Amino acid sequence: MKRRHGKLPVYTLAVVATITILLFYIEERNKITKDDPYLMEKLQAATITQKAFEIIKSLRDSLELPIDVINDPNATGLIGDQYTPITYGMGNLTEKLTTLNPNFAAAIVDMFIQCGLEENDIIAVGWSGCYPAINIAVLAACKVLKLHPIIVTSVAASMWGATIPNLTWLDMEATLWKAGVFPYRSVAVSIGGKNDAGMGLSPEGRKLILEAIQRNNVRLIEARSLQEAVNERLAIYGDSVKLFVNVGWSSVNIGGAETDLQPGLTLRTQMLRLKGTSIAKAISQRGIPIVNLVEFEKLAHKYGLPIAPIPLPPVGEGKLYHKTVYSVPLASADMGETATYKIIVEEDDLTTKVIRKTTERSNNSHLNGKPISKWRSFYVYVPPDTHTYRFHLWKAPSDTMLVRFRFQAPRPWTMLTPISYIRQLEAIERERIITYYTGDVDTPVVIKVDGPNKLKVVSRLLLDYTAIGRKVYTITIHEGEKLLKRITHVTCKSETVTFKDEPKFVPSVAGVTYLDIARGTHILKISPNPDAGEVGFSKPVSTYTGIPLRLSMILWQVISCHLSYVVIYLMVSEQLLTYM
Repeated sequence: MKRRHGKLPVYTLAVVATITILLFYIEERNKITKDDPYLMEKLQAATITQKAFEIIKSLRDSLELPIDVINDPNATGLIGDQYTPITYGMGNLTEKLTTLNPNFAAAIVDMFIQCGLEENDIIAVGWSGCYPAINIAVLAACKVLKLHPIIVTSVAASMWGATIPNLTWLDMEATLWKAGVFPYRSVAVSIGGKNDAGMGLSPEGRKLILEAIQRNNVRLIEARSLQEAVNERLAIYGDSVKLFVNVGWSSVNIGGAETDLQPGLTLRTQMLRLKGTSIAKAISQRGIPIVNLVEFEKLAHKYGLPIAPIPLPPVGEGKLYHKTVYSVPLASADMGETATYKIIVEEDDLTTKVIRKTTERSNNSHLNGKPISKWRSFYVYVPPDTHTYRFHLWKAPSDTMLVRFRFQAPRPWTMLTPISYIRQLEAIERERIITYYTGDVDTPVVIKVDGPNKLKVVSRLLLDYTAIGRKVYTITIHEGEKLLKRITHVTCKSETVTFKDEPKFVPSVAGVTYLDIARGTHILKISPNPDAGEVGFSKPVSTYTGIPLRLSMILWQVISCHLSYVVIYLMVSEQLLTYM
């Protein structure tokens, strides 16, 4: 190949420059706004957070605690007094005002998703009363992603946090739990302050915090040293956690303000070389991800959220939900004959569920001579009493959808007797005798059930009377070699249920799961997950019937029948399927 010598002609450079400018113009003209893949989860979390804020404001009004609109210009009620007997440490008001944006919940959802968490995963949470708005946002993210947080709280708060003695974080948390907004509460608490033992607080402040702990009936951690406080928390969290979430500058959680842990998400925690004694250091040595929620002005900048906004921005605004990307027209491909759409189901303005459906063109049905899609249906379980439901079409190529409803009346549950199990146990529940069947990893409970039907599985652990705190276990349901469902339960000792003929042990609070059964006859095996062999016992115990008790921990009550449902049939119009 002959090499060309000399300069390029001017006209060649001009052509290249013209083509470059033309391509740049085409690219700039074809910017599009693209929804985040987890848009609905983020919207749900932010919406729940906003509702929780409103409940806390109502609580503050009911307690006749005036809101300082100078320091809380959005009148949220989540900004406490600067100085009270339970105030510990300095606080940045601008930072506290920044956390009041409900869209912070979307940022937390984003961090949780990056960790690769799955439904029913256990996460460890450590926080204080310093940032109540962020605490709420974390709970909202857990609810949307169906995670199980094990929460340990330090009650003392820094300036502008939950510093009002009769409106501590524990009071806010209990109110949101009673209102049904969140199913989570702290399992243990400490006074807080220096070394997590109340140092730096006045005797009056410690007394007020102890009164808050007592009225909320939460277990008190009374550690004599920082190392003891860390060890006790690690014992509460257990070995099944998939993530550690810290909110604030607690010395027991992250080592205080001198920590080397960066704000936000840290995935490769084994690379960290944290100093001192803290939960974060112990967690990092296991390689478990950490979400460190501090320095909120930095986090706000990272996720495109405003600093101390007035007024608060609406839910769904910002780059957390939508991103501008370049779209080259010639690169577009045929999208085919299928379409995906989402339905938002709201129950009583508290619970939100997202239904995703994928449909395709119907070969037989038409509407006014135009092709339509195939029917898609889903069920909504209606609890007792009267409830209000709202259905919204979301994220669909068309705004036209045909919907019809059917109501199916409830039927009584039908008890099933297992084909095989280890032994029977009887429990006294509200003056009723309920029979349970025990199973373990080696001897699962086997049942025969005919479909179509709904299967309800109720499980309890056999706990020693000395067991304390929460226990975690996993059950699996198989048909042959096929895994039908895996569910993780977080439980504790029951205060109301006892065994009739087994005085050595106390049942745990029941864990309940449901499974849709297809048409035909099915043989199902229900057993604990092998990883859960040690779960449910605080110390080694004796054996019975030749089976190690630590493995024979699951009790089953297997019930099968139809529930009360609203059946929703969805038919999408032609626009959903054609020429998108």
